[in-house]
Amino acid sequence: MKRMLVLAVLSSGFAAHATDGVIEINAAKVVAAGGYPYVIRQAGSYRLTGNLKQDNPTVAPAIWVQADDVTLDLNGFAVTGNNVCSATGTAPTQLLSCRLSPAGYPAIMAAASSGGAANPTRVTVKNGSVSGIAGGCIYLGYDTLNNVSAGTVVNVEASHCGNGGINAAKVTNSKVTYSQGGIEARDVLDNTVSYCVSPVQASGGVVSRNSVEFNFNADPSASTYALEAVSAVVSGNTVSNNQSMGLGVGGTSTVIGNTLANNLGVGLDAEQGYDRISYGPSVVIYTQNVLYGNNNNSPLPAEQISGGPISIPAGSNWCRSAVCP
Repeated sequence: MKRMLVLAVLSSGFAAHATDGVIEINAAKVVAAGGYPYVIRQAGSYRLTGNLKQDNPTVAPAIWVQADDVTLDLNGFAVTGNNVCSATGTAPTQLLSCRLSPAGYPAIMAAASSGGAANPTRVTVKNGSVSGIAGGCIYLGYDTLNNVSAGTVVNVEASHCGNGGINAAKVTNSKVTYSQGGIEARDVLDNTVSYCVSPVQASGGVVSRNSVEFNFNADPSASTYALEAVSAVVSGNTVSNNQSMGLGVGGTSTVIGNTLANNLGVGLDAEQGYDRISYGPSVVIYTQNVLYGNNNNSPLPAEQISGGPISIPAGSNWCRSAVCP
């Protein structure tokens, strides 16, 4: 009778599999596996059944994915730490200050084991929240320079992240706030990024229907961008009220139907001074964008857009009620 009772308690604390075959993860199972990091070494579907708290991410991530073809469903639960970030100073030169230095591991990481082969691919993290991790919130190994695809993040809220918010090949329907790094990805779709440093960086894909507002300048003594894209299609985004320039685009890109308003610097920099050695010549086509209130609220349309010598303005862009030059 006692043996049956013990088995019942153990199974309720950290069941290995749900009835649908999904592997369940909770705090008890992490302890049973030896503590953080909880390592995923096999392909399959995994699901949180409770919150996880990693108070010391300098030692290890909370969850470390080391296998291809993994789906991690946060299932509405949270992975949290002790980091808290807040704005200091006054606009337009506010800074983001965090309780902990941006160091250590992200909360959820997809990367090869020490001495292992290439980083995992086809990893998906979805449906939950990650916050307060000084080493970053979610890192799935995306490299904007080499366009290396590692995974997808869907419907996740990330906040108070040091050293990066969400890094993945594709990020959709997610939100990042109060973090030292917003979203770094190839495809960035239907997200909200606010009160972050380096809010959105994208390369080689589609950047569409995002709200990028009220973010901080990474370096108040220099010019940075709220949304920076290289060799991308950038459409239908709202980039406004940022303490930096609005949208910086380079490579072979198309910029269409964006609203760029009330940013401290120019609304659109169509050649953005990016690294030509790495990315090649810049040809940017921009059309049907609406710009106003940028560049210290300059009334001059010419100060809303900065276009390089080989940028191609196609069609009409509106600077408040006039066609931009």
